[in-house]
Amino acid sequence: MRSNIRLTNKQRKESGVKVVTSVFLSNNTVFIAGGAEGKNLPKHAESIIYRMPEGSLLNGMITNEQELTEQLRELWRKRALPKDHVRLVLESSHFSVKTLAVPKMKEKEVRGVVLREFAEMEQYEEKLYDHAVLQSVEGGGQDILAVMVNRSYIEGWQKIFHDIGVELERITVSRETMTRYFASCEQLRQGAYVLILLDDMILTSVLWIDGRLVSADRKRVFSEVGSEEFYTEISRSVSSIRQYYISQKRRGKLSKLFLCGFQEQDVGCCQESLDRFELEMQVESLREPYADNVMAAGGLITAKKPVNMLQVWKEKKREDKGIGTFVKRAVPVLVLFAVCLLISIGLMIGSSIRMKKATELSEYLTDTTLMQEKMLVEELKRDISSMERMMEQADQIRAIKKSYPLADGRVTDKIRSAADYNMTVRIVSYNADAGELNVEIRTPVVESVNRYVSALQETGMFVKVGYSGYGYLEGEGNYQVQVSCILSGDAGK
Repeated sequence: MRSNIRLTNKQRKESGVKVVTSVFLSNNTVFIAGGAEGKNLPKHAESIIYRMPEGSLLNGMITNEQELTEQLRELWRKRALPKDHVRLVLESSHFSVKTLAVPKMKEKEVRGVVLREFAEMEQYEEKLYDHAVLQSVEGGGQDILAVMVNRSYIEGWQKIFHDIGVELERITVSRETMTRYFASCEQLRQGAYVLILLDDMILTSVLWIDGRLVSADRKRVFSEVGSEEFYTEISRSVSSIRQYYISQKRRGKLSKLFLCGFQEQDVGCCQESLDRFELEMQVESLREPYADNVMAAGGLITAKKPVNMLQVWKEKKREDKGIGTFVKRAVPVLVLFAVCLLISIGLMIGSSIRMKKATELSEYLTDTTLMQEKMLVEELKRDISSMERMMEQADQIRAIKKSYPLADGRVTDKIRSAADYNMTVRIVSYNADAGELNVEIRTPVVESVNRYVSALQETGMFVKVGYSGYGYLEGEGNYQVQVSCILSGDAGK
């Protein structure tokens, strides 16, 4: 199967297939999936789960860079892994991740939403921002994954893989690849499910409804895998998700739990534990390819707009280099001009004593040590200027957030939750300049329209809520109404 991911460049070009290697790292276990990139998981792919010695990586934190570098170098050598088209998937507290439901908008507007979402968070070092479009949703909106991470964290991983001779093409976060993996599973397209993933000693609990990620929680397991305490922890996680599901007043019953990365004997033990908790749920193993390697396998799926923190880091580096290049070119020119000017003055005076002093001054100004010190000063000035720009950007973002309404997930959730159980709500459009959301509702009971409008007004998020009449759809037996919502200045804050 390894031949599937070790095609030569000529073979790749002739076949028209892009073969990639996706690597997931968080703790001591390395998860690798390699195969042809596509809209769905490849039928034939290499899946490697490799256990490294402890002590170099903990919850995505690099505890021993030198040791981790050597372990990865040895892994690449033993398995003869590809050194190009490699995608790195990470999970770490360095990442801040939010799943947002927003209206359809331009790329620039989405970036603005991402910056505002993280504007209030404490920032002690330079950050990188990016987002992924997960999917379009019914009602004219879209699910996006907003990500923020320390710049130094990405630089550290890029250096490690560069040192072992591996060229990375993408760095993303595990939430994205996990979501893309589950979205590709046929049996998860409809219905509500709980999914529990086990990788190393980390449990990831997911609520998945009608092909969309609703919530995800990741925590370390301190009990021994296979023990009664271990299954009790799983039951408690499932119970919390079930209570949340019920509180959302969702239609349908949450009755199935899928396990990923578990042994077959764990299915029966989990079922017994859930029965003791009286959760009335059926436990099964997820019968999908590479279900024990979800985070890495999800990296093989094509994405129109993926998270790529490596690309963001490279763009930021080019910006810094452009400023540095200008400074490096300008300083020698200015120094040379000063030297020439001093020499000219010395020639005009014609005094041997003053000529000698001018020569000494020239030597002083062209001294290598002095030049290095001047360059260091300029570099420090540039760093200070960069930090000042970052602070100005942060102030601008805060000012924007305070003065404009935000059409974020909280607003769209209020619009949907205000509806009666038999009412269908679809967000048609969003005018960012006017702060206006246009919503279409369909209901069999015409009196519920006024109740819905009143419920939206009572949220305090809208300056004005109104509608201009309604029509009756005989084929559906529903009334169709167009509702206009003007956001207040505090909306989404």
